Amino acid sequence: MAFHLSNYWRCNWNSRKNKIIFFSCTLLIVFFVFNSNRQFSIVKGMFDYADKHCQQNTDCVVNISKITPFKWDTLYVIDSGWDLDEIKSVIGAELKERTDIFSKIIFVKDGQVVYFEEYYYYPDSGGKKILVLDFDYENQEKGLIAYYRVPREAPKIVIKMKGDPSVEDKIYYLFSSANEQQVQRNPSSFRKPS
Repeated sequence: MAFHLSNYWRCNWNSRKNKIIFFSCTLLIVFFVFNSNRQFSIVKGMFDYADKHCQQNTDCVVNISKITPFKWDTLYVIDSGWDLDEIKSVIGAELKERTDIFSKIIFVKDGQVVYFEEYYYYPDSGGKKILVLDFDYENQEKGLIAYYRVPREAPKIVIKMKGDPSVEDKIYYLFSSANEQQVQRNPSSFRKPS
């Protein structure tokens, strides 16, 4: 049996080719698995949308359905301090997530929670973007906003970006309703900020 260099090269090339194909497929699989496991954040989505479409110090009407990558019927934004039974009675759905004392952003579809996020800004976290959920604490005569209820048929909210002159690298994103029908107010004695 004679050894021919051309046969060796051909076999080795096939082996290298197979390795390259295998390595490329492995990289693609890892890429898709990594991207599919990346968590969506509605807060980050609001920041990104406002940065792209809104100007500072002006009310910007935002269609929240353009931010969400999932189907939903109703968005609820609930102030901090609510217990689980109160939240369930408001959203009309079973909430399986563990809840803390933070504000809640909940999307419901067909009586099921399809997205849940708690939000509270920690001043010491070093974050440069701060979402402020406006529950109208200063407007006591109308009553505090207990929660927002935004239906998909009227999915617009208002975000106002404000810079803080004392802290030049922070931007506040003030979230509020587009109209009074989106808010559920309670007497000031019912809820106080936590």
